[in-house]
Amino acid sequence: ERERKFVEQHGFECQPVQVVVTRHVLLQLAFLDVTRRRKAIRTLHALATGAGESVSKRLDGEHLFVARPPGNKTTGSDVHCVWERGSAARPFFEAAGAEAVRVWSVETSEAHLEEVMSYVEEAWGYGSLADSEAGSFPMGTNNELSHPGDQWHPVHSDEGGDVSVPYVIKWHAVSDHLSRLLLLTEELLGEACDLAQRGFHLPLLLDAHEQSLVPPPQPTCSTLLVGRSGTGKTSLALEILYRVQETNSARRAARDAALRERASGDESATAPPTPQELSAIEGGLPPHTNVLFLCKSVTLASRVKSHSEQLMLPLGEPPADSERLKLDFSAAEPELRAPLFLSSSEWLGLLDRC
Repeated sequence: ERERKFVEQHGFECQPVQVVVTRHVLLQLAFLDVTRRRKAIRTLHALATGAGESVSKRLDGEHLFVARPPGNKTTGSDVHCVWERGSAARPFFEAAGAEAVRVWSVETSEAHLEEVMSYVEEAWGYGSLADSEAGSFPMGTNNELSHPGDQWHPVHSDEGGDVSVPYVIKWHAVSDHLSRLLLLTEELLGEACDLAQRGFHLPLLLDAHEQSLVPPPQPTCSTLLVGRSGTGKTSLALEILYRVQETNSARRAARDAALRERASGDESATAPPTPQELSAIEGGLPPHTNVLFLCKSVTLASRVKSHSEQLMLPLGEPPADSERLKLDFSAAEPELRAPLFLSSSEWLGLLDRC
């Protein structure tokens, strides 16, 4: 109950400043103990309310700050959030002006702050290089010496050679889902869970161009994503999957709440609702959308499935059994609980069995 009240008091949805974090920060939060998680959320919430400077000190004289939990008096469990605010000189990829802050690291010791500061300045240097060479990558690099993984060898490259992919740091918006996952893990997932081992994701922040390529959850439509390696196909696919699954999850929650209210209002309502009653309950809800993710590679289908499940974890959605989904699809079930992830060969085999 104490943690639930804490989460309710430290909401992010209606705050004036958007707080975004790197994947690295999400991993850091997963490894923190509960006491430090609370402190980290309090600090992030202070940044979201616009009170960042009041709980921070400057690190580099102008752009970079380090924040500590407001009113922090305890020792031995320190949390230091390294962050920066957007400005005209340093506009953010994912937000405009000064209405966003991004957190680069959550440290438990001041000993690492200089190292974090150096990393941020290096990243900004790479961003300037990539922006001049690649067009619109504010936090990237084409320097394969510093980042050898950037040099890709796609089997479907038109030229048959290497493709230099800019190194882009991806950002995730802090939300109430993150707070609930970190502090109400067992209640949300129905079991104790080591988040550091299990892994989780938050949706990526997309730029305006990427947003224009993502169709709305309703009305539903099929989407074909085509592009060479490193152009963001998987990132867009995951965003589409997340939005549809989030809508489906909200629909299930609303329907279950309505059914519970029906049962509590009529003690004799022990029988399942009739089709007419269920139709009346679902009348005001968006329709359920079944999703098939299809690609050529078995490995890619498996990887996207894993990422999608980690995205749904903060919503309290457990992974679905793939074989059960295939059986439900073959039986023409009207509602599949989760997307079906298949390679093209698996898809043809499933169609053959149907």
